[in-house]
Amino acid sequence: MATGCVVEPASKPMASWRSELGSLKARGVAEGDERVRECREALAYWKVRQAIDAVRGRLSPIGIDVLVAELLGMVR
Repeated sequence: MATGCVVEPASKPMASWRSELGSLKARGVAEGDERVRECREALAYWKVRQAIDAVRGRLSPIGIDVLVAELLGMVR
C-alpha cells in the first residue's frame, strides 16, 4: 500500500470522503490523481472499520490476533 497518501482517513467521516470523491470525478479528475487515490484509500479504511464495528465484541482473542497480523502484513 505504498501510494504516498498520508492523510488520516478518520480525519473526516465516510460521507465527506464520498462527497469529495464524487466532486473530483464529476470534474473529470483522473483515477491516478493523488486526491482520488487518497479518497479511495480513506473509503477503504471506513469500509473495513464498519465491518469491524459490526462484529466488535463477537471476535475471539485469537481471531483478533490473526486479523491484526494480516493487517500488519499488508503494510510490510
